[in-house]
Amino acid sequence: MSKNFLVLAAVTAVVIVGLTACSPAVQPEPPAPVETEAAPVEDTSDATSSGAEMLSVQESCELFNSTWADYGDVDPEDPDGYGYMDIGLALEPVLPTIPEETYGMFTVLRAAAYEASIDGVMSEETQGLMTTWVLDASGACTDAGVTLQL
Repeated sequence: MSKNFLVLAAVTAVVIVGLTACSPAVQPEPPAPVETEAAPVEDTSDATSSGAEMLSVQESCELFNSTWADYGDVDPEDPDGYGYMDIGLALEPVLPTIPEETYGMFTVLRAAAYEASIDGVMSEETQGLMTTWVLDASGACTDAGVTLQL
């Protein structure tokens, strides 16, 4: 199999999962904690399983703005430059630290980055989802003192 086929397959899977999971009517919820009989479960509501602390709404809104600016600065003609795939990959370890109020727009941005890594553009459907999720998060971001850029 060619590298392009594997990238296309991975991106397609991420986009499908991201688009079906990002319905604006349903907020993503963190997974329920698994109960064990061996020891009490430690409260990790303010930290991820990797030990990283959750970002504040303000921090996540600022991160979205800077990542969105990076997305806009990508030059698809520069093979050695920072590309859409790099943006998608950079978001992977950050997603578990994103608060619920802004999580949806990050999942769509990640899917958009993977999608654009194939042909350099974001689909109209993804653009619509991005707009919906940014509008959904804009109140929380504004309350935190950050104006979202789209």
